[in-house]
Amino acid sequence: PGMAQWDFLFPAAGEGDTAVAGGADPGYRWLAGLPVGTPVNLLGPLGQGYTLEATSRNLLLMGDATTVPLVLGLGEQMLDRGGRVTLLLHLAHTNASAPQALGAIVDQLPIAFEVRTATTDMQWQEQLAETIRWADQIAVALPVHELPALRNAVAQNRFRVEAGFVQALIQADLLCGIGSCLACVVPTAAGGYTRACIHGPVFDLTTLV
Repeated sequence: PGMAQWDFLFPAAGEGDTAVAGGADPGYRWLAGLPVGTPVNLLGPLGQGYTLEATSRNLLLMGDATTVPLVLGLGEQMLDRGGRVTLLLHLAHTNASAPQALGAIVDQLPIAFEVRTATTDMQWQEQLAETIRWADQIAVALPVHELPALRNAVAQNRFRVEAGFVQALIQADLLCGIGSCLACVVPTAAGGYTRACIHGPVFDLTTLV
């Protein structure tokens, strides 16, 4: 509650440790273009984020060229506890400028990160089958239309989809931040709806599909 002030650094592409996701979103372009030292009014944090299970030691992260920065923080936490981190990048449908931007992000990752890429849908399915089997926990930031296929891959390679095994971030419009405007509602596997700003934007995969 109340107002507070923090110092933020938004470096040029490929410099420093801060990465801002968002692709072509004009709001992110505006934010990334601000001069260092510019005051910015922020509302947050909102909802629920990624969490590490106490028993997890092998963490699998998944994202594409625009969403990968959203999962990297959890990988840092896993390394801090002495665990193993693999980052699987889905690049089958990226635009022409994505490899350069992604390369700048990957170059800044800790050397302990294992980075795998899939540039075709077939490679993606092969990588899913190989990595899902050994993971203790999975955190993903993928388009919502890819989540059913991910659930199927988990079921095929682990025989069942357990609650808590996969956490998925849903990119929703978080406007009011208190669940009143309903701009952030997302459909659930049970046939209803839930509010991303309250119960997400990170959900258990079994809640969504």
